[in-house]
Amino acid sequence: MVTDKVARLNPATGEFVEYLLPRPTNIRRVFVTEGKPATFWAGSNHGASIVRLEPLD
Repeated sequence: MVTDKVARLNPATGEFVEYLLPRPTNIRRVFVTEGKPATFWAGSNHGASIVRLEPLD
């Protein structure tokens, strides 16, 4: 909760991949878009910013 990381689960293997966010982020809401690759969006309440994360694989 205080690591500024987001984890992605691969349900086929049970493996988690962690992504370090680009800045300290207080996440309250998360949106994930469909598609290849899926895009993760999170609003940072304390940083007054929006964080977008796209995996490279």
